[in-house]
Amino acid sequence: MARLLTDHDPGHIHALLGSIVLLHFLLRIVLIFATGDAFPQRSYFDVALVLVHAALPMASLHLPLPTKRNFNNPMIWPEFRLHSLAFASRHVLATVFWIIASKKHTAPVTTDGLASMSLFEFVMMMLLVHSTMLAATAITNTLGDTELRTTNAMPYDPLIPEEQRRRAKRLYAFAQFMAAAYLFVGDPALAFISLAGIQSAPFLMTLVRKGKCSSATYHFVYTWSLLLPLLVLIRVSFSSHVSIAGLNASIVTGTAAFRLRTTPGLCLPKHLVWIVAPAAGVLFARSMPLTVSASPFLLPFVGLTIVEPSTVLIPHIMFRPTKAMTPFVNAYGWIVVALLYSLGVLAYTLNILLRQQ
Repeated sequence: MARLLTDHDPGHIHALLGSIVLLHFLLRIVLIFATGDAFPQRSYFDVALVLVHAALPMASLHLPLPTKRNFNNPMIWPEFRLHSLAFASRHVLATVFWIIASKKHTAPVTTDGLASMSLFEFVMMMLLVHSTMLAATAITNTLGDTELRTTNAMPYDPLIPEEQRRRAKRLYAFAQFMAAAYLFVGDPALAFISLAGIQSAPFLMTLVRKGKCSSATYHFVYTWSLLLPLLVLIRVSFSSHVSIAGLNASIVTGTAAFRLRTTPGLCLPKHLVWIVAPAAGVLFARSMPLTVSASPFLLPFVGLTIVEPSTVLIPHIMFRPTKAMTPFVNAYGWIVVALLYSLGVLAYTLNILLRQQ
């Protein structure tokens, strides 16, 4: 059992930044669910706190790691550390951009996302998405393996059946596409909240490496951190400062990117995918009648037909498996998770219907 605080972190700067990040996540989550807005003040102090999320992975670069990836347990390795920095920086910069962009308004305005986003704002988000992909490719070419990727080669607890591992990988992949799509909502809360999944992964991997966290716990916590943006999207839909059309356009963008990239026989190049998918989101938001673009049934439709919740919702990962409870989870766990998912989507749908009255 290794200690969390080590001499490899002089002055414990990395540990201090990690503590600030954890407390900051807690603050923003409380604000989101209490007010519907993670950054109600839109202040430069908010900007400073968000920038700590980029400083944290930068401060970890001097910490020693094994050069080879451990394929028996989800432990952090150099390639993953740099990937985490790249993707965290994408969301930090997007959050800062949308906080500052919203400060120019003297009165509260409704964010319409791709429905009314300026060309400059759209180009900035596209640059963030594509530059991050270029950085990730360079990191993989230097330190990684093009076949054994972060998601498809992730180790799992032996109690997790192969079918459930496949479902977990599908959820992880879809969450990655939606994280990029949330940048196009134009709201700092949705740009920020994906950091929960991005930054919880290296933290959990470090705990596994130090013997303070099991593989099952890693997947349990990581899965729920990936579903947090869905809960935030539902909560934000109750707020008047983000339009339903803008939220729906991001769902279309992320789902289109996911299908274009992962559908067997299609699998378009990633840079092409992230040209076509945002264009589809713009077309949806600006060309479809309001009854379609602001439809309360888009999220249920995506969940039930495109994303395949029977595949995306993985009860074996969401419940920490033990030999005693695995038969129960096999038989009934999916019902509990599907019910929670359905209740969230129902709340989203009913809220939109009420807002349209």
